[in-house]
Amino acid sequence: MNSSEADGTKSITVYAAIVMTFSCPHCNEPVGIESKAVPRDDFNAVCPKCNKSFLLKLNQRHSYRKEVSIPLSYSLFDIDTPSDRRAKKGTMVDISKDGMSIKADMNKFSELYEKVGNSLLLLFSLPPKEDMLKVRGEIISVTIGRDKSFQMGIKFLTYGEHPSKAIGFFLMP
Repeated sequence: MNSSEADGTKSITVYAAIVMTFSCPHCNEPVGIESKAVPRDDFNAVCPKCNKSFLLKLNQRHSYRKEVSIPLSYSLFDIDTPSDRRAKKGTMVDISKDGMSIKADMNKFSELYEKVGNSLLLLFSLPPKEDMLKVRGEIISVTIGRDKSFQMGIKFLTYGEHPSKAIGFFLMP
């Protein structure tokens, strides 16, 4: 860190750093890594407790993401209506052209149902329209919250021309 007062204005030069915190996938030990630059690619790390290595995969967003609070239904099965008894309920908390995040009540969580890699059928409508959109997505992350909820990161797999246009229109500034 440098300090300068050339023109009477005080300034401090700092070196930007990024801090990543997570738990070791082998022993659950809290791990923190500090870097001077944001990593561009996935990289290997070693746990300071168990000395086992693991791959850190970076969650890189490539498109604009809009925060929302929109009710939706999702299912492992091909359903046509949110009222289908096989549908589970959640809330879309953000959306991009590539995917979304869904938050739901932990009381409805199932390790077999809400599992990374599973393909879900998603039913939702985007304001101001009431048209029901039907989109297929893959669960890419599941995070258990401290507030008796869980959140799933979803990557869109397939959607027709109508959902694509509706999502694009909804995301316009």
